[in-house]
Amino acid sequence: MKTWFNKLFFISLAPLIMWSCKKEENKVYLENGKTQSLSVSSTTLVLDPAKASAESIIFAWDAVQYGYPAGSSYTLQFDKAGGTFASPVKSENIGTERKKSYTTGDLNKLLLLSGFPAGSASQVLVRVKSEITGVSTVAPQYSNVVTLTITPYLVKVEYPSLYVPGNYQGWAPDKAKKIAAFNASNDKFYEGYVYFSIDNNEFKFTDAPNWNNGIFGDNGDGTTGIIQSPGNNIKVATSGYYWLKCDLKNKTWTATRTEWGIIGSSIPPYDWSTDVNMTLDQNTGIWSVTGDFKAGDYKFRANDKWDINYGDKDSDGILDFNAANLKLAADGKYKIELDLTDAGNYTFKVTKL
Repeated sequence: MKTWFNKLFFISLAPLIMWSCKKEENKVYLENGKTQSLSVSSTTLVLDPAKASAESIIFAWDAVQYGYPAGSSYTLQFDKAGGTFASPVKSENIGTERKKSYTTGDLNKLLLLSGFPAGSASQVLVRVKSEITGVSTVAPQYSNVVTLTITPYLVKVEYPSLYVPGNYQGWAPDKAKKIAAFNASNDKFYEGYVYFSIDNNEFKFTDAPNWNNGIFGDNGDGTTGIIQSPGNNIKVATSGYYWLKCDLKNKTWTATRTEWGIIGSSIPPYDWSTDVNMTLDQNTGIWSVTGDFKAGDYKFRANDKWDINYGDKDSDGILDFNAANLKLAADGKYKIELDLTDAGNYTFKVTKL
């Protein structure tokens, strides 16, 4: 009886054992992926706007080996010098391809929008992130990090302009400084910065580099702030670096004298309390300052006030009025330059010394 019972017991267990084994056979155990190798066609590039449509760089990498025929998707990640990729400045989804090329123009745009400054060589860190498509239980794999040195170029826009002839430069419209209409909400509003080298300066605005087209002056004694065509000469009593505005839609003008400085957590005393003054090169119209600065934020502002200040709202290297803070990545001695000579394309340059 005991023998018969044991046989019956094992017979009844057999389907369960077979089912358990079958279930075990359906399990998939994926091995950790092996780090793939990322290679690049060039590690040092000075981007040239004349070659914007030409191929400038090629990234390529081998497949990750998971010990299982898994479909992988890839992402190129970009970071700044000293970064750890905890928050990459840019991530480009490549899909299943294992190669990515960029034209000069596309690479330049990617760098500018990622916060790399135009006109300066920057270290750019790049790696590949690999994931198994549709599987979240396997950790992503990462390639080696490649360090590139790339100098992006500034993309400038030609805006409609007014010329500013006056006795500071011999009343020659064809040689005069220009202000520009770059305000999307009012295409008749022109602004820009002009250095008047003499006291008691007089000037007018013209819409061409000659006296044969539109001429715009003051409707009174030169100080009313109201535009009239052709009007009388506009007057400013003191030499200096002026922010000029001319609104042909609303018939107004202003001239604000400015002195420039920088302020921020990067700038002594490193607490946003005091400006460090910049010096104007009267020949180039560029303001500059050299000093020991810290990693952190800063902005340019005029006359030690926040009425006129510039940051960069989209990290394209073009300064914007009252926009986001600029950043220094590391402590060091720097020369920082502010260029307001091209209306609508206000720029800055940071050089580590």
